[in-house]
Amino acid sequence: MSVTALSGQDTITINNQLLTGLADSNCVELSFPNDISNVKTGKNGNSIYGLNESGKQCEVKLRVIRNSADDQFLNGLLALQQSNFAGFALMTGQFIKKIGDGSGNITSDTYIMSGGVFTKIPEAKSNVEGETEQSVAIVQSVPFDDAKRPGIEASDDALLIHLRLIDAGFGSYEEVRKLDARVVLQALNFMKFKTDYERAYMEINK
Repeated sequence: MSVTALSGQDTITINNQLLTGLADSNCVELSFPNDISNVKTGKNGNSIYGLNESGKQCEVKLRVIRNSADDQFLNGLLALQQSNFAGFALMTGQFIKKIGDGSGNITSDTYIMSGGVFTKIPEAKSNVEGETEQSVAIVQSVPFDDAKRPGIEASDDALLIHLRLIDAGFGSYEEVRKLDARVVLQALNFMKFKTDYERAYMEINK
């Protein structure tokens, strides 16, 4: 049986800011430079396994339109980091890959990131032959010390997620919008757990 995958309308947020001024080509790239575990096999086929905590590290590369609101936002964070590195609040991020099955069903492949810093200043150039790349600010190698891929689930519209959290008593619309991505994920997981628990309780006590 064949499998269909339609990809589009992915989203990325940095410090709860939805980035919309993304450029062309691979405008968002997540990479994991380190292995999550290592194995060595020695004499008599004896094997040694080791967990590599550095495997959690994630590097993010962004291509944003130069001087866009997103470029200015990221540059502001960079300025804060440079002015007081010890006092800089480490960045958080969330990347959601939207995947359709061709029948109208959409799932979300989500990555949650924390502990991010800038390692390079975006480069610049001037070109007189019509090259479009000069209007792109490439924010390279933003490493996060921890990244998780918690699951692939049926997708909810962002507004629907806000309304669900408001209905569950997590605050007003403005308060919910300001929630950290990790808090939102934990809240949704808790609501799912609560619903499953209540259903199981009702089944047991029929």
